Amino acid sequence: MSGALAGLRVLELGQYTSAPFAARMLALLGAEVIKLEPITGDDMRNWAPTIAGEGYFFHLNNSNKKSVTLDFKHPRGAELLWRLIEHTDVLVENFGPGTLARNGFGYDAVNARRPSIVYCSVKGFGSTGALAAKPAFDTIIQAYGAMMATTGPAGAPPLKAGISASDLLGATSALARIVVAIYRQKTTGTGSFLDVSMYDATGFATQTFWPPYLTGGDPARATRQGNRHPLLAPHDVYAARDGSVAIAVETDAQWRALAQLTGGHELAADPRYASAEARRAHADELDRSVAPWAGARSVAAVVTACRDAGVPAAPVLELADAIEQPHARERESLRSAPFRGGEIRLTQLPLRFSESTTPAPEPIGPLGCDNDAVYGTLLGLSANEIADLRAARVI
Repeated sequence: MSGALAGLRVLELGQYTSAPFAARMLALLGAEVIKLEPITGDDMRNWAPTIAGEGYFFHLNNSNKKSVTLDFKHPRGAELLWRLIEHTDVLVENFGPGTLARNGFGYDAVNARRPSIVYCSVKGFGSTGALAAKPAFDTIIQAYGAMMATTGPAGAPPLKAGISASDLLGATSALARIVVAIYRQKTTGTGSFLDVSMYDATGFATQTFWPPYLTGGDPARATRQGNRHPLLAPHDVYAARDGSVAIAVETDAQWRALAQLTGGHELAADPRYASAEARRAHADELDRSVAPWAGARSVAAVVTACRDAGVPAAPVLELADAIEQPHARERESLRSAPFRGGEIRLTQLPLRFSESTTPAPEPIGPLGCDNDAVYGTLLGLSANEIADLRAARVI
């Protein structure tokens, strides 16, 4: 097989990140993904930074897809969309709440004509609930979902996660639900409506902060604590002579091993630090024992000493170092592909299968480059009909 989902056809009516990234993962699993763009193109095609005149972010979210243009608000465009839907296994969309339904392409209408379709709707707040009608982007969802409230140093203002975490969590949630729905589709012949909420996915991801709040403990333990862990200690980033090191003690044995390194037998045997709960209560004291030890050594020396002792530790890498390190190269986290006479480096899907290959990332082509193939070969339109649709600005 050329991919785990080879033979599956996906129609994407997406923009920006959540739905396009979900569809891109389906494409990298072998599905044929037809990206439906407005005749002016996805806005992200113009976002900086650019490569060969097109937005790099756009290609990160849309590699391995076919680009087809369509104005489905035009009567002739709506007819073409219905014909595309008839050939579609999975529809993925993230338009504003109610947009497709107002134009006659809500789930009930689509399901009536294509009962087997998996219809995945990705929204900021989902399709139900008090906030369902509100449009939202990543930052807004991080704020509502408590991700900001749990990010940043204690006592400092809330922080947005550096990455578009809510967008990516929504996309990953959509992928998981689509795969389950495909299994149901193939075994029963019936379709599904998938109500994907970035808010739900973001809130679910904050669950490591829930126990202190839900068990009636100290509410402060359920708020942001910088690089510390709500339940474990020592767990922080420490300055070394030439950089920073993350040390994350999880077990009593790991603590005793670290204590031997930083304070010797006396510290390791101190009953005040015998349990995770006790260590967390004395996190400031423990940091004062670890920080001078790390500060007197190089990053490599700290990491080596910790690892040799069985203590989890890692250098805090800058982005360029993380991308270019040997492990990332061996895992092919980034792969190069030909692009407009040069090349583009694109991220690889972080999944590996023994039974099938993962298609190499390929940049999506110019806007509407697959119109002839999809409208001509798939739908059977003649060259004259396609030319007429172009002239009428339907495609």
